Amino acid sequence: MALLAFFLFTLLVFSSSSCSAIWFQHPHRYIQKKTMLELASKIGINYGRQGNNLPSPYQSINFIKLIKAGHVKLYDADPESLT
Repeated sequence: MALLAFFLFTLLVFSSSSCSAIWFQHPHRYIQKKTMLELASKIGINYGRQGNNLPSPYQSINFIKLIKAGHVKLYDADPESLT
């Protein structure tokens, strides 16, 4: 099972044409260039208010800004979370 997971991960990494050439030539440079901020822009957030022990809308919005999420889907568009 671990071998299959490794194979699928390798296939995923090398299937991206933009990174394949860089990966083969300089794998250490490729890893250094992919910082957390670059990856965070690809994160999507689903934001809703149903649940218990939730942070305030202000804290939630600050966290979303902190990680620089690229996409946010609002399920509860109350005025407090939109400002």
